[in-house]
Amino acid sequence: APNRRASACRRLPPDCGDPNTPAAAEALLAVPDRDYLAVHESWAQKVRQTLPKAFPNDRFAFSAPVRWDRGALAKLRESLPPDYALHRIDTGTVAEFREMNHTFVDNFASPEDFLARGVGFGVTHGGRIVAGCSSYAISSRKLEFEIETRRAYQRRGLALVTGATVIEYCQDNGLEPCWDAAHEGSALLAEKLGFVGRRRYTAYRIGIPAGPPPEYELD
Repeated sequence: APNRRASACRRLPPDCGDPNTPAAAEALLAVPDRDYLAVHESWAQKVRQTLPKAFPNDRFAFSAPVRWDRGALAKLRESLPPDYALHRIDTGTVAEFREMNHTFVDNFASPEDFLARGVGFGVTHGGRIVAGCSSYAISSRKLEFEIETRRAYQRRGLALVTGATVIEYCQDNGLEPCWDAAHEGSALLAEKLGFVGRRRYTAYRIGIPAGPPPEYELD
């Protein structure tokens, strides 16, 4: 199934230095294939010269609202269709969660580290995880999302269910939810969940040309 991630993006700050120094090229060459890179416009020419397989993509950054509408989030979480169940990922389900999408878990040192420091919620149907939302990145103050739904289960509102649940988790645990969208579908999903302040910017995808975005379940 296509990745449903609110993708993390490596960013170089505006004051990151002179793009014409040898160290600048070294820094750019260290960015792994498949990653996104966002740079100040002063670095754009250096990126094109150093990384011929860096392909520009439009992305969208978002902010959390001043106050989350907990009633709206609860309504989304409770909209789970009949015969589906929502569970927090634990030792018994983390392997299946990772099998569905490795990046749900693999930004942590191990599945055990993910369970200790991260968080994930999955929706099951017929005993199988069919949708999930994970802490793609987490710190003591912030959490960035990754969401995926198996293709056969899209357009049933499952991304909204898991996304709302993780936002509620953040609210209950003193974390700021963060969302960075790789395409319009992800941006629309963010807005339905309550994120605000959409800001378009250009990022470079290393080694992967821009293609048609995956469909998102927005109903």
